[in-house]
Amino acid sequence: MKITQQEEPVLLKPEAATYLKISMTALGRLIKEGYIAKVQLTPRRVGILKSDLDAYLQSKRVEMAA
Repeated sequence: MKITQQEEPVLLKPEAATYLKISMTALGRLIKEGYIAKVQLTPRRVGILKSDLDAYLQSKRVEMAA
């Protein structure tokens, strides 16, 4: 079977928190408040698309005034 779409990396919550350099508690808050979407992998396991983490970081980027 040929895959036509590149699989997107999914990070588990501890990996996502490390990627963002924040605590698990802070990540949970961002998910609960809707800033970052979650993927329910199993009833007890949550994943987060790396592209969603990158989009969140990009939305928080601040340009310095010249």
